[in-house]
Amino acid sequence: MNKIMKTYSVITKYKFQTLNSYSEILFKIFISNAFRVFFIITISSCGIYQPSTINVDTSPLHQGETTSNIKNTSFSSKQSQQKLDKNLDQNPDNSLILNLFSSKTQGIVGLNQSGQVLRWADSKSRSEYILSISKRIYASDLKNDLLAIATAGKISIFSLSLRKELHQQTRIKAQVASLSFEPQNDSLVIGTANGNIYRWLFSKKTEFKKPSLEHYPGHASIVNSVIYLKTGKVFFSGDENGVFSAWASYAHDPNYGKYDKNKSFTNIFLDKSQRYTAKNKLSLGIESMSQINNDIALSRTDGTIEIWKIRGFTKTTEAQAHASLIYQILACGKEKEFYSTGRDGFLKKWKISPDKKGEKEIKLLGEKKFRKVGPIVCHNDKLVLADKNNLKITNL
Repeated sequence: MNKIMKTYSVITKYKFQTLNSYSEILFKIFISNAFRVFFIITISSCGIYQPSTINVDTSPLHQGETTSNIKNTSFSSKQSQQKLDKNLDQNPDNSLILNLFSSKTQGIVGLNQSGQVLRWADSKSRSEYILSISKRIYASDLKNDLLAIATAGKISIFSLSLRKELHQQTRIKAQVASLSFEPQNDSLVIGTANGNIYRWLFSKKTEFKKPSLEHYPGHASIVNSVIYLKTGKVFFSGDENGVFSAWASYAHDPNYGKYDKNKSFTNIFLDKSQRYTAKNKLSLGIESMSQINNDIALSRTDGTIEIWKIRGFTKTTEAQAHASLIYQILACGKEKEFYSTGRDGFLKKWKISPDKKGEKEIKLLGEKKFRKVGPIVCHNDKLVLADKNNLKITNL
């Protein structure tokens, strides 16, 4: 009996010791958590601590807003939500600017990596959000208030002032590689990856109440670039195989060229399309083109720039402008001056001028090296460069 009592007393003493140790552990945990909560509340009131959790907002996303825009952000009140929306409108998620256009009615218009359309009143103003389109844009062009965008399986024309889509074209099944508005009429020239070219008269209705779509076959590879002359009477195309062509559209001139004094070649305006292909070595692809006064400047894949005279459609000069692929050729500033950007990171300024023999030559006026050069645009006769997500006037 004594042994049993001794054993019971030992067990009871052990239980009390165990309970005391548990109590100490729980007390320490409580003190530790209480101190942690006090610490978080204190530094949060000082504006130092930013919680990593997200209070989920069940309201629909705003136009152009994605869940990436609200990462690591806590909405503590309705006022915070409105403040964030305002910031998104002024500078949407700071995405890289991929393309720039100049418009007399809209100022500077840009497309960023998130598929958003932005607008700047000038190069010094902050961006204004207009609308969202798609993160996958294959080609684009702007004329005044109209913005043409090619996405997968569709070409859309948007009104920037109305902020909505006005026309869409889904009959072209091939991937679009290039776009160009006709300056004088409501038509859009479309170059595709399978070598076909189309002219879409988007405001003209046929008897089937569908916009007219003209077909211009001829190229055998990707049509990387299409541009209209500023007069709107002829458009040019360049492809991956280096083929450079000029086109007259179907019945474009009701007078069949009778009163035209600036024809590039004979019988240009007929009641059918007419194509004239330049005589040139077909090896290096054409990447970009631009009209420089009465000449067309085009770039080859090896970084060469060629100058072609519009009247007569002949090449007058060429120069090794960049070490590799040229992104853009852009006329800006004084007469016969233009700029180019390339994969080598250089922004260069050029001038077409006569040499000692009286023949044309491309003269380098200045250059600037960037880690990665962005898109450029000529706005009010000044060169504007997109530096990541900001704009700046650049002088060379």
